[in-house]
Amino acid sequence: MKKVIFILFLTLGAGGMAQAQVLSKLKAKAKAATENSVDRSTDKVVDKAVNKTADNVTDKALNKAGEKLTNLFRKKNKKHTDTLPSTVPDSNRNAVEPGKP
Repeated sequence: MKKVIFILFLTLGAGGMAQAQVLSKLKAKAKAATENSVDRSTDKVVDKAVNKTADNVTDKALNKAGEKLTNLFRKKNKKHTDTLPSTVPDSNRNAVEPGKP
C-alpha cells in the first residue's frame, strides 16, 4: 500500500513539475511572439513614414531639376528675331526683298 501511495504522489509531483516547465516555455514563446508582432507593426509604420518623406523629398528635387532643365532648353531653343528686314543684294546693286521678283 505504501508503494501505491508513493507512486501516486510521485506521479502527481512529476506531473506538476512537467506542467510548470511546459507553462514556463509557453509563457516565453507567447512573450517572444508578442514582441515580434509589436516590432513588425512598428517597423511597418516607421517604414511607411520614412518612405513617404523620402518620396516627397525626391519628388521635389526631381521637379526642381526638371524645371531647371526646361528653362535651360527654352533659353537655348529660343530663336532671336532680326529687327531689320532681310534683303539680298542684287548684282545690279539694287536691293531685292525676298518674295518679290
